[in-house]
Order: sequence, then structure tokens, then C-alpha cells
Amino acid sequence: MGISRNEIKRIRFLQTNKGRAEYHQYLVEGPKLLDEALASKADIDVIYAVEGALSDRIKHEVVSQKELSQISGLKTPNAAVAVVNYKDPKWNGIQGDLTLVLDRINDPGNLGTLLRIADWYGMKQLICSPDSVSHLNAKVVQSSMGAIFRVPVFYRPIMEVCSEFREQQNGEVLLAHMDGESMFEIEAPKPALLVMGSESHGVDKDLLNHADFKRIHIPGNGGAESLNVAVSAGILSAQLMK
Repeated sequence: MGISRNEIKRIRFLQTNKGRAEYHQYLVEGPKLLDEALASKADIDVIYAVEGALSDRIKHEVVSQKELSQISGLKTPNAAVAVVNYKDPKWNGIQGDLTLVLDRINDPGNLGTLLRIADWYGMKQLICSPDSVSHLNAKVVQSSMGAIFRVPVFYRPIMEVCSEFREQQNGEVLLAHMDGESMFEIEAPKPALLVMGSESHGVDKDLLNHADFKRIHIPGNGGAESLNVAVSAGILSAQLMK
């Protein structure tokens, strides 16, 4: 029983981008998310939990509440913490009818929700610009509600991905933008990339000015200036996947 000081230090290091990159591991917290990891056959290295939090059928190390709080990244520790091994997925080009492509998404909660949207619609992968938040960030993992285990995430230059997609698959690149065509007035192309920008930056100007890419938007009748990026992605995905 218990956990060594060195292991506590190492696990706390996994709460940083540098630590995750060095050890190729990340943290999963809470019995519910742990169930998702087990069901998805995630490569779990070790599980720490307070006594009685998990079934005896799940191999784990029992720790005190104090020890759990020392390795948890949450303000209120959630009974169990798992260390999960991670390998970068192999890039085999765009797969499926629709793929979300995210430009400079820096809010962890938004990225986690976008992962859930990709998972909900059965997308084969999620693509992020290299300057987006890490999908292994603890808040992203938590807010993904298990989608992190099922949807491969790639960090690639967006213009490169879009150009490659156009050349190899002759697919449509759609840019979410207020000045675009109504999503109700275009015929949903297949295959397609749906590029979403952050609420603070929007889609990169080089993408917006590209002659082969099409801008689309969600018509609205109210007074709101804009929609949250994840909400917008969910609405547009529903329209394009129907």
C-alpha cells in the first residue's frame, strides 16, 4: 500500500506538457473515466485509488486520500488516478466523410467537447494546428468524457493538410466563418474537412483567402455576436453529416 515520494513527483510531472512528452504517459482521473479507458482497452500502466473506490476485479494500488490529492490535478480529487501510456497515432491521411480540423484552439474545455463531437458523429480522427492545446491536458481528458480513447488526434499544419486533402481526394474544404454561405444552402460534400477557428482568433487568414476553400456559416436571428466554437462545430457537423 501507499506510493513513494519519487512516484508522486513523477506523476505530478505528468501534469505538464514536458512530463507527458518525456514519459509518453498522461493521467486519467475518476472511476467513470477509468471505466471508459478500460472499455476502450487503453494502455494503462498503473491505477491508484482510495480504498473501496474500485472493484477488486480491477488491478490497482490502494492509496490514502492525502496521497491521492498529491497526485491529482483536480481541485477535488476523484477517488482514482490512472497513468496511461500513449503512442502517437500513425498518419494515413484523411479518413471518413467528415473531419474536424481545429485552428488554434487553446481552451481545454472546448477541445474536450470537440473530441466528444467527433466521437459522436463517428469521425475517424481529429486534426489540430500545432499551436493548439494538447489533447492530453488533464482538462481536455476530463471534458472529452472518454472520446480521448477512441478518436486519434493529429497535430499538423492546417494548410498542408487541406492542400494534401484537395490533391489526393479532391474533397471540399469548408471554413466556418460569419461571411460564408448558409449551411442550409450548400449541398453537403463528401468527403469534406470542416475547419473551425478559436473564438479569439478565428480561422487563419491564409486559409480564408484560399480560392479553393469555401466559407460557411450558421444563420441566426437573435442578438448574440457569435456561438461557442464547440457549439458551432456540433451544429455544422449535424447538418453536413445528415
